[in-house]
This record gives sequence, structure tokens and C-alpha cells, in this order.
Amino acid sequence: MVCMTTLPEIVRSASLRIPSKIAVKYKGKNITYQQLYRQVSALAVNLQQKAHLAKGDRVGILLKNCPEYIIAYFACLEIGAVVVPLNTFLTAAELVYIFNDCQIKMLITAESFLPTVKKIQSSYPAALDVICSGKKEPGILSWLEMLDPHPINWPVIPGQKDDLAVILYTSGTTGYPKGAMLSHDNLLSNIRSCAKAIELKDNDCFILFLPMFHAFTFTVCVLLPLFIGAKTVILESVMPFHRVLKSLVIDRITVFVSIPVVYKLLLKAKIPAFFFFWVLPLRLCVSGGAPLPPEVQAGFERRFKIPLLEGYGLSEASPVVSINPLSDVRRPGSIGKPLPGVEVAVIDENGKEMETNEVGEIVIRGPNVMQGYYNAPELTAQTLRGGWLYTGDMGRVNQDGYLYICDRKKDMILVHGMNVYSREVEDVLLSHPQVLEVAVIGKKDEHHGEIPVAFVALKEGQVLSAKDIINFCRAHLANYKVPRQVRFFRSLPKTATGKISKKELRAIL
Repeated sequence: MVCMTTLPEIVRSASLRIPSKIAVKYKGKNITYQQLYRQVSALAVNLQQKAHLAKGDRVGILLKNCPEYIIAYFACLEIGAVVVPLNTFLTAAELVYIFNDCQIKMLITAESFLPTVKKIQSSYPAALDVICSGKKEPGILSWLEMLDPHPINWPVIPGQKDDLAVILYTSGTTGYPKGAMLSHDNLLSNIRSCAKAIELKDNDCFILFLPMFHAFTFTVCVLLPLFIGAKTVILESVMPFHRVLKSLVIDRITVFVSIPVVYKLLLKAKIPAFFFFWVLPLRLCVSGGAPLPPEVQAGFERRFKIPLLEGYGLSEASPVVSINPLSDVRRPGSIGKPLPGVEVAVIDENGKEMETNEVGEIVIRGPNVMQGYYNAPELTAQTLRGGWLYTGDMGRVNQDGYLYICDRKKDMILVHGMNVYSREVEDVLLSHPQVLEVAVIGKKDEHHGEIPVAFVALKEGQVLSAKDIINFCRAHLANYKVPRQVRFFRSLPKTATGKISKKELRAIL
């Protein structure tokens, strides 16, 4: 494998080594590695010459799954700009916070997002250049024009491995998103470790249908296959699900990466088991984003005779930390063993390492650990201590070195693998003039993994329905963060110190 120090070298090197090999397929159209890099380099030089983008400038990408996402990502990195992947489910108000926090200079988007973009521009005080694919509008740069051919000799900005490459925004315990700063080396080290751990081949074919803005999706389904010279088939979404099944057959998928709810769907679907292990070349499935129920993992492997590897990660670790090994025993309920080059320890509140099978906080050390949180030195100091990343997840390690997640120290809800911090939802509800107090906790759900449930006490004499509460949240929050259930109390249960007792509320659920 070619030695690389920056991410753009992945596509640049592949375009020379395997120019005619297919890198990406989308809506029946194949893009070779040479074609991919030509578009990356064309956009890169036009970002410099037409849009006057400079090294260190932050560029937001607000796109659904499409090749343009990959082209934009690498073109920005090619000239030293910093990529900010944006969650397409967020409202304009939620996105404006991110724009203000890291001072995004340019946005690359599509026609379907223009109504949201206009709302952002009306609230965002800084100048914002916009590149849009689709309909051309006044004051907005056209994607096709930004792909105009360019001279061969154009000024490439040499990058360093420790240069900031990406800022990944995750939900924050304070109610505001926090931007994990990842360098080129952070991401490259994670890609190399993943490639070793799950024994990938250059003739593998990946399927991508999870949102590309998600760290797990982009690292495992985009960066990883490009790094090894494999192929990725891109679908816009997991729904309708029959398209996923159709692609498995037509595109001869060998590596299937998804979240637990999809594996539950596959287990329940009326698909003959022989279809998977006789008809399809599928050889490997990976689950991430949320805990995989042991019965789903065991049932899937028993029925379909295909390895299903559960992994664990977080944006702050680029994101993969551990995975069940392909060539060793897989333990249902375990998140596997640490990736090569990644250290994991379980510690108590005083920083002392726990004994085997004792529960403590999981901490991580390795080249994949982020540089810190953007514009948040205090939060960075709390999370990165003594060279270790404190995850906030509680777990244990057994005698064979397998990791198990036992609980979350952070008050977090996982909806379809996406983080929802209850504080963020609570702050919105407390801004309602008729709400006195509120608590939001997660409830296990067969289809979503977890759902937010709101416990609400109203001010004296006030009347609201569950629908009123839900509609109020929808006006201020991304849909996946909105409570699916609302329960009303005259007063919420309290601890001895007067704090709302979420322990009692969980018992009620």
C-alpha cells in the first residue's frame, strides 16, 4: 500500500495505480478512479480561482448521498480547506449555530436545500458563498461551472499529516453541538486500522445507504473502500428497502455496512436463507452506530451464515475504536477488541484501571483520537486528559480482551444510531411559556433503537396536549430529536437534593 500523509492522496494515488477501475456507482452510472480524481482536481482549482477559497477556510457540505459529496470533500482537502459535514436532518436554526461556531465561509449544497439555505443566510451575519447542484440561481455558483476543465499544472497546496481536515459536529451535553477536530492523520490511521481488522480486499464492493454526513458511514463506506481501491455503490437512502435488496443482487455487493435496525429488518424479511449464502457474493456484514442486540447478531449469523461484526466508535475517535474480529471468535453483546494501534482502558473515577470484568469508564488512546473540540478549550480539557480520550461510556473488559458497553455516563439517546442529548430537547421544551419542568429520557424501541420520551409538568392552570408538545419541538428540532411520547405530571419526581430523578422516570417506563 502506498504511504500517504494526507487524505487527498487516496484518490490521487488510485487515479494513477488503477485509473480505469470503478470507484463509485450511483443511479446506474459508473465513475472510475481517474474520472473521480479529474473532477476532484477540477473543483479544487476552481475553488481557488473562482471562489477564492484558501487554506484553513471552513466549507460546509449539505448534501444527500451522491458522488458530489465525495468530490466536494476531497476537493476542499486538496487545497487545504476544512470540511464541515452537515446533518441534513437539522433545521435552519440548528445549522446556524454550527455556521456561527466555526465561521463557515462556503456551503456546497443541492437545489432541494435552497429554502433552508436562504433561512440560514438571513440569520448568518458573515458572508457565505454557495455552490449549488441543480437549478442555477442569481448569486449562487453553479456546480457544473465549478467543474470546468483546468490547466494540468495548477498550484497544489502541500498538506501535512497534522493539518486539520474535518470538523464533525455532534450533539452536546450542554444543549449545543460540539465540533470534533480531526486531522488527516487521525482519519488515515483509522482507515488503515479498519482495513487490517476486517481483512478487506481490493475486489470488494461496498453498499452505502446510511447518511454520508455520519462519521461511521463516511469513514467505513467511502474513505475505507477508496483507500484499498475497492468499489462503492451509493443509494440515496435505506428506503425504499427493496432497492437495497435489489442492489445486493445486481451490484454483487460483498461488504454490507449498516445499523442494528436494518439487520432486524433483514431477519424479519421473508428472504430465503440460501439467497444470501448461495446466490449472493456477500461475505461480510458490519454493524455500528448503536448497540446490536445479541439475539440479532446470533440469529443473523445462524440464519444467513454470514459474519456480522459489531463495532464501536465515536466521532472523537475518527470514529472506529473496536470491532469483533473476523478471524477470531465473535462474542454476541460485545463490541469486540480494539483496532490495531488503538489502546482502550477501563478506569474508575480516580483514573485507576479496573480489574477484569469490573465496570468503569472507557478511555481511548491512539493516533485516531481527535485534536480537540473546535472553539471549546474547557470542554477539550475535560475530554482529553493525560493523552486519553474520556468517552463517557461505561464498560468492562473480559479475560480475553473483549469490550462490553454496560451503560452511558452521558445522558444520551441513540435514535437510528444518531446521538440525541436529552439536555438539548429539554432546553427547547423549557422555552415553552406554559411548561414548568421537563425531563427527557430514552426508551428502547424495536424500529428506532431508542426514542425520546418527554415527561412534562405544566405551570398552574395551563393545558397542553401531547400533540402540542410534539409540534412545538418539531418547529425547533430535527425530526429524529423530537419526543415520540409525552407523559404529563403535576410535578416530576425529585432526588433528595431537589434534582429531577431520571432513575424514577426510567422505572416508570
